Amino acid sequence: MRPTWRVILSIAVILALTSVLAVAQEIAAVEEEEEEEVIEEESSDLTAGGTAAFFSHYMWRGESLSDGAVFEPDGWVSYKGLTVDVWGNYEMENTQWTEIDFTASYAFTAANINWEVGYVYYGVLDVQREPEEPGEPSDEPADEPPEDEEPEEEEDVGALRSHEIFISAGFENILNPTITTYIDVEEGVGAFIEGSVGYDIPLYEEASLTLGGTVGLNIKDGYVGVNDEGEEYTGFHHMEISASASLPVWKLSVEPLIAYTFPLSDNAKQAIKGFSIDGHSSHFWGGVSVSIEF
Repeated sequence: MRPTWRVILSIAVILALTSVLAVAQEIAAVEEEEEEEVIEEESSDLTAGGTAAFFSHYMWRGESLSDGAVFEPDGWVSYKGLTVDVWGNYEMENTQWTEIDFTASYAFTAANINWEVGYVYYGVLDVQREPEEPGEPSDEPADEPPEDEEPEEEEDVGALRSHEIFISAGFENILNPTITTYIDVEEGVGAFIEGSVGYDIPLYEEASLTLGGTVGLNIKDGYVGVNDEGEEYTGFHHMEISASASLPVWKLSVEPLIAYTFPLSDNAKQAIKGFSIDGHSSHFWGGVSVSIEF
């Protein structure tokens, strides 16, 4: 009988050890899966991306700020809602960079509203534009200024660099309305509010068409221009209607765009004409952008 009990006891011990090892192995596997999920979650929190865009004009708040077509690259890095972005504008006709902007922002959701707060530095560069073609040469000698008259000093038209802080609130519904308030803290010393809506129409798979509209309200922000009396003004500034598409191609997103923008008041018309390089207050423009996200 003793050998039998020894065998039974040995088998019981072996089974117990096997069960303990199996449980320990299962616990280790679960912990490993949890660690992988944490690592995957942390890695998904860090994202980066870039965009290469070509447009017929550099448009900003209803104003055309370029001589013809432009190339606008954009790159960003984001971690847990905090995003750093660098954007540039390159005039293709004059083959020169005209602006490099830096943006830092933080996005979060509260009370079912998508919020974003941030800071923008407008790095407008000193640029050289083509002078107007001179008239026919004349054989008459040029008039010389009187000896007692001092020559006029050349006007210094330095680059209009500025800083803004902003806050944005977005709502998820059929029109996805968003309202953003920009406060200029240097050059304009005023505020500018933009409200936008967009209606998405599914096309195929992940492709979609978006019909959008934007309205701008100026609050004594001289950075977007002045009225015909040379003063900052408060009132509706511009409206833009647009149609764009999002077309997935491999790992890229190709987005063609067409838009029409026009002033909403006499003050805005004067301000937009005064700041637009082409001197017009209404603009039909468009282009295409290609984006990738990692």
